[in-house]
Amino acid sequence: MSPLVRLTLPLLMLVVLLARPSVSAGNPLETYGYGSRATSLGGAYSAVADDFAAIFYNPAGLPQIGDVDLGFGMTFFNADFHSIRNVVVGETPRGEPIVGDVNTSMSDNGGFLGGVAVGLTDDIAVGVGLFVPSTHYLARLQTQNQQEPNFIWYEKRSKRFALLVSVGARVYKGLHIGAGIDVLFGPEGMINLRIPAGGEGTADLALTFRPRIAPYAGLLYKMKNDMRFAVVYKDKKNQGEVDLTLNGEIDSEALTIPISGKLQSMIFYSPRQVVFGWAWKPGERVNLSLDLAWLQWSLFKDATMDVDLKVGPTGTAVPFQQVTDPGFSDTFLPRAGIEYIAKRWSLFPLSDRAELALRGGYYFVKSPVPEQTGVTNYLDSDSHVFSAGLGLALRSLFGSTRALKLGFHFQFHQLMDREHRKAGGRADLDGDGIQETVVIGYPGYVTGGNIFAGGFTLGMSF
Repeated sequence: MSPLVRLTLPLLMLVVLLARPSVSAGNPLETYGYGSRATSLGGAYSAVADDFAAIFYNPAGLPQIGDVDLGFGMTFFNADFHSIRNVVVGETPRGEPIVGDVNTSMSDNGGFLGGVAVGLTDDIAVGVGLFVPSTHYLARLQTQNQQEPNFIWYEKRSKRFALLVSVGARVYKGLHIGAGIDVLFGPEGMINLRIPAGGEGTADLALTFRPRIAPYAGLLYKMKNDMRFAVVYKDKKNQGEVDLTLNGEIDSEALTIPISGKLQSMIFYSPRQVVFGWAWKPGERVNLSLDLAWLQWSLFKDATMDVDLKVGPTGTAVPFQQVTDPGFSDTFLPRAGIEYIAKRWSLFPLSDRAELALRGGYYFVKSPVPEQTGVTNYLDSDSHVFSAGLGLALRSLFGSTRALKLGFHFQFHQLMDREHRKAGGRADLDGDGIQETVVIGYPGYVTGGNIFAGGFTLGMSF
């Protein structure tokens, strides 16, 4: 082993530690919903948006809340994905393929959500919402190896802290507008490394978590016949970007070897989207809603750590893995929901009017992931998502304007079976014409599975 290789080994170990594989994700609220009522309606809520959940779905609806509307709740889920069996999972030191199974199970958890919307005047309201994962951390900042099989959208969807701040205004009769920001945090910093000859090395890491803001805005128009139309724009979110600068030196007996580098990665991602919404109350007891969203997945560039490392006086580059363009495509996401007030009665003197609501919803997720014929292994399928819920509201509590609301929701995600067939057993990653690595997942596999999710929300308005 040459002195240069021996002395740079600790550095390479540090880089590998920072770039260990995991899974990227997006906003947990986009997958599992925000508030039991909106989730029960399949997320078709942009043209409804008449409680604190408007903070997320459409801030233009905030002026509808009155003085104050607040809510607190919990969500949980359990996932069961197909295991991948009898495929290539690695290679021996001699380059021979190793055949085995891939465990695609993921940790089951959920989180806590909350939000409060306050009417500043009859025409202006503000709101703050959040989601806190039930894990012992607020976020997991790990990159992924695109060659390792993983369900890219699900593993950490519910493992990211989310903070939303929004404002809405009634500008003319039935016309409302609103805007908000999704506050994200990503680490920036520097690594200073020194490895002296014959002694213990030092590595100093300084990180600063800087806020990154993703804006969103909405419009809501309410007609006199109880029909509503909405348009919502949400900018893309590069959630949890890592940006590290590396400086250092390695002292040998004969010379000092300088090292420098840059480590960059996009860990969490949510696409730019435009949502068109419609809602209608054909009677006092029924509420119908539809949403259609366009999602710009084609800008997704992968979450593999991009490492630029140079060693020595001449700045010799150290090669790392090539990143393959994932080739995702834009998609449309339709949603539908229905709410029916099944019963109304009085609970005097507790409440002048009590309501029991039955809710249901559905949405279809078209996967943006192409068939995995090469070295990448993004596991994803088209999904049917069914939702249902119950809502109990006690209005005019003790003769006041206060209302107490309790909602329960249930979701079932059915990931349709999808087959991926690999084009070959070996691949050329650096473009030199030599197939230097095995293709993990060869000769192919079938993906799919189910997710069960549920939760409750307790709210109050006055």
